[in-house]
Amino acid sequence: MTGTAEPIVMDLKRAPNVHAATQAKGEALRAALAAQRTGTGLASEQLDALPVPHRRVERWKHTPVAGFWSTPEAPSVQTIEAAGCEACPVPGLHAYRIVFVNGTFDAKASDLPVHSGVRCAPISMSDSGASNSGHLESTDWFAALNQAFATEGMKLHVAKGVILDRPVLVHHHTSGEHNANFLRHDIHVEANAQVDLIHWSTASDSSTGMLNIMTHMKVESGAVVALDKVQARWGGPQSRHVMWAALPSPRDKQAALRSPRTSVVATQRLPAKLAALQNCQSVTAPCGTSKIPRRNQW
Repeated sequence: MTGTAEPIVMDLKRAPNVHAATQAKGEALRAALAAQRTGTGLASEQLDALPVPHRRVERWKHTPVAGFWSTPEAPSVQTIEAAGCEACPVPGLHAYRIVFVNGTFDAKASDLPVHSGVRCAPISMSDSGASNSGHLESTDWFAALNQAFATEGMKLHVAKGVILDRPVLVHHHTSGEHNANFLRHDIHVEANAQVDLIHWSTASDSSTGMLNIMTHMKVESGAVVALDKVQARWGGPQSRHVMWAALPSPRDKQAALRSPRTSVVATQRLPAKLAALQNCQSVTAPCGTSKIPRRNQW
């Protein structure tokens, strides 16, 4: 045979799915945030390249994004005391506690872990900044927006073999109108360590705007992690909550993600490594290739 046919490449690159009006609103929000606050200086390339989500994007087809485009304002409330709420949203809960109000760490309201082999601190007080971008930030505009403007969050490191004696509660409270709050949590649990985590979000009844939280977790062999995400009293009808979780999937780790939401009857499904929760409505968002069994354990 003197010649052979070239293989036909069927997996062709597709043009970004751009909706012009939504793209303009997203760019306006990004510009308003950049003018109002100092960001991380990261993710600008991703934000330039990625389309702003809209209802014709598969990951966002069940999530109305129109409510995200209000012009953000700098929050005037930055402490639990000023917000007039409780630092611990669960009376009697015996847990370590790290508290944020409108994206700002509240040291007075927090009760950080004092335990050998455990380091827990806000990003603003840690030796290193937030984690580098992962797959989520390179594939979704809102995830990239988090990396660009999330200058605060929790850094947690649990050393090898350490079993934390009580849960770690991460409480974020949103207060006021026209919020655009960002948090980024970096969690590293070494081999054979055990920790229970509770991420609890509350808001005043009159609050409006957006809360965007990214959680990056590294779990080493034999470690056991339980992560509960709770949205309670989540603001008024103009409040939006986007929650990202980049979680481990290898078989030699035990991690469970549970998403109970008080005062809300809903079913949470996690067919893959990412869940975006908006306005107390469950939205499944496939990401990556690792599969998660139906009981949300892997």
